[in-house]
Amino acid sequence: SPAIADIDGDGKNEVVACSRDGHIYAFDSNGDVEWEYSIGATIDSSPAIADIDGGGVEIIVGSDDGSIYVLGGPLPPKTPERPTGPTEIEYGKSYEYHTYTKDPIYKEVRYVFSWGDGKEDTTNCVDPKEGASCSHSWTKGKGKLFLYILRCKEKEYEVKCKAVACDPNTGLESGWSEELIVTAKSKSFYCFHSLWLLQWLLDHLPPLHKSSENGGDQDE
Repeated sequence: SPAIADIDGDGKNEVVACSRDGHIYAFDSNGDVEWEYSIGATIDSSPAIADIDGGGVEIIVGSDDGSIYVLGGPLPPKTPERPTGPTEIEYGKSYEYHTYTKDPIYKEVRYVFSWGDGKEDTTNCVDPKEGASCSHSWTKGKGKLFLYILRCKEKEYEVKCKAVACDPNTGLESGWSEELIVTAKSKSFYCFHSLWLLQWLLDHLPPLHKSSENGGDQDE
């Protein structure tokens, strides 16, 4: 069962819950995930919350590997809101996206934007509540070559972000935000493979016949 306590000192209670896959989750009063942490082992107990050493609350859980884990000290930043920005884009053009997090602890965080195409960008340190914006331009990759007519399709990208504490002594980071689905619109035309087109022409053009030198057979 979950435990309820103010674990970050903001005057509001959080709900701490565990899963058997080894993750500990902290939820705010709206039910949003503030942070998550994996201990790398199956958790067999409900979380307990207490101030063990007088330095702030700790979270205690037991696992099936025979260990008791105590989470204390600095907490990671809260998970940012889902990025906002255009949801339909064209290749080669730059688009701007924005996010923020309601973090009561950190005065500055960096935001890491993941664009869904294998690329990421990191912002400078900013006030987490003001958030940050970042721009990106998607590039259309070279598709596979087909020997038939291929209808050009739309491609979707998942844009998400996370917050990283600027404090060099911690370097803690939040979980990834909810994804924003961005669709790259393709032009409405059919893609032809040149070899297929050449083969089609050879199959459909009338054959070329070589005329005889004497102009063909003549009646005697």
